[in-house]
Amino acid sequence: MNLWKLGFPFMFLIAMHCNLVTKYVMYKAWKRLPRRRWWVRPVNRPRVARGFYDNLVNELLTEDHEEFFELFRMWPQQFELLVVLVHPYLKKNSLRTPLPTKLRVAVTLLFLAQGSTAKLNHVGFRIGRSTPQSSNDGGVWANTDLAYDQENNAMNLPDAEPLSGLNMPFPYVFVGDEAFPLTRYMMRPYPRRDLTDEKRIYNYRLSRARRTIENAFGILCARWQILQKPVSMPSANLESTFQALVCLHNFLMMAEEMKNPVDRMYAPPDFVDSEQDNGTGRWRNTAAPYITALGRIGGNRSNHLAMGLREYLQHYFDSPAGYEQCPFKLKLRYEVST
Repeated sequence: MNLWKLGFPFMFLIAMHCNLVTKYVMYKAWKRLPRRRWWVRPVNRPRVARGFYDNLVNELLTEDHEEFFELFRMWPQQFELLVVLVHPYLKKNSLRTPLPTKLRVAVTLLFLAQGSTAKLNHVGFRIGRSTPQSSNDGGVWANTDLAYDQENNAMNLPDAEPLSGLNMPFPYVFVGDEAFPLTRYMMRPYPRRDLTDEKRIYNYRLSRARRTIENAFGILCARWQILQKPVSMPSANLESTFQALVCLHNFLMMAEEMKNPVDRMYAPPDFVDSEQDNGTGRWRNTAAPYITALGRIGGNRSNHLAMGLREYLQHYFDSPAGYEQCPFKLKLRYEVST
């Protein structure tokens, strides 16, 4: 039978029938999907009237700046600047009115600074739950991307440059303690037995560099309590969290650079280690238990290149050019023998 001869009305009926069948199939599939009981949970609806942000946080922003700092690890002015900086990246296109940027930043900062859980933030701020978000030491290090990139020259480090006062280029290297092997990219101390004066000076200078690095991570750990407990989240989120912490730390350290040291709050003078009387910083009272020393990482057999680089650095530290970089420790050259 030639359907075209039946005319347009018959073809129209067939098209309507197919359309109805398609909609019916889609409706049955939709009915099988899990249903949300609420678009917004009843407990979250009075957010403005009873929520943590619209009440206590706003009050602290305007009336109690010291308490605001203790809670969020920054002053209100720094908080406002941070909100302006991140706002373009937090815009959302949604059928619902999105949460204010200030609220979302406050939730994130409280989660990082106080180590609070996503569940507590969900209840306290009256927001949706989705808004907040065994190897030995040798095995851990060997399986890191950092170790792999170092071994395969993929770190994208700056080109070798001469040490101050010298002409021969010296490569950029990492500084480790006795737990790490001596390599062309990692300098470690000399063994503590049978140390010469030169080697003691080298070990001291290396220790001083490590202590500076240790203070940076110690302050980070002391100020952001999420680092003081096991963190349960997907690895991708965990990496983003650590990147955010480093950015926040640098943001706050840079904000205090122009201040008188006695007026700094994020990292005041007594919070970091000092050279006088081997003073230890107050950060150690809080964060030291969470920064543990690694055990020995694999064998410490070194090649001639690595040993040559260390020896070159050792002679530099015990030379007039090296003394200029650390003049207040010149007397150590004469003290180590006594």
